[in-house]
Amino acid sequence: MAEAVRSDLAARLRIVRPLCPNHRTGTHPKAVSDRAVWWCTPGARASEPVC
Repeated sequence: MAEAVRSDLAARLRIVRPLCPNHRTGTHPKAVSDRAVWWCTPGARASEPVC
């Protein structure tokens, strides 16, 4: 669901959210240790939990 909302915002409004606070790049949802997080690909780390 998180990816669908993120993709819809990007496609319709040209908004990329959420951003990694360290790298200022868009993140993608990913399951890490049985929890959903926003994943920062350049930093190869979890940015923040998906709420």
